[in-house]
Amino acid sequence: MENRTSESVVLWCRFGNCSQIDPRQRRRLGFPFPQSAQFGFLVHTPVAAAPHLTLSNRIFERTLRAQPRGVEIPVVREGSFFSGDRTFLGVPAGEGVRVSLRAYDPWVHLPTPTTNLVLIRVSVQTLAGDELGSFELRPQILNPEGPAVDYYKPGIAMVHDLAAVVPAVAAHERVHIRVSAQPAQAQYYGMVAVTDNETQTVSIISAQ
Repeated sequence: MENRTSESVVLWCRFGNCSQIDPRQRRRLGFPFPQSAQFGFLVHTPVAAAPHLTLSNRIFERTLRAQPRGVEIPVVREGSFFSGDRTFLGVPAGEGVRVSLRAYDPWVHLPTPTTNLVLIRVSVQTLAGDELGSFELRPQILNPEGPAVDYYKPGIAMVHDLAAVVPAVAAHERVHIRVSAQPAQAQYYGMVAVTDNETQTVSIISAQ
C-alpha cells in the first residue's frame, strides 16, 4: 500500500487497527489473515484519505512454483461495486481448465431495501449468446472461525467448478458468464478464476 497523503492513515478491519501507514510511505500490510482468507475481507479507511491510497493484492504460489510472479487479486473500492447485470466475457473453458466463480455481498450486515442482496442469477452462454445453463447463488456469511456476524467480512457464494454445475461448458473453448442481482439495485461484486489443470496457473477475470 502507498499513502500519498501528508498524514498517517489507519486501516480498520475485523482485527481492529490492522495497520497504520505513515505519510507518503509505502509498506506491506501485515494483516493476520486466517486460512479462510478466500472468503474476503472488508477494510475501512477514512473517507478523506481513501482517494489518496494505492493498494495491491497479490497471491504467490509457494508449493508448485507455477506462478513465481504471483496472481493479482482485485482490491475493490466501494464505488466499484456492481449493481444490475455484469458479464464476464470470453472466459476460457473446456476440458483443460477449471472455472470458478465467487460472488460477494458487501452489505450483508445491512438488510435494507437498497442494499439487501437476496440472490445472484448466473447465466452461462456461448460466444453467440445461446444459454448453456443457469443457476442461482445466495451469498451468506461463512465464518467458521468466529461468531455468525462479522461486520468486516462480506457475504459470499462460490462455485468451485463451473462444469460440475453446467456440464455443457466443457464442450466450449470460451463462454460468457452473465450475472444479475436480485433486487436489481443491490450492490455486489464478482470475480472468475480460471485454473489450468496441468500447470495449475491461475488467471483472474473481472467485469468492468
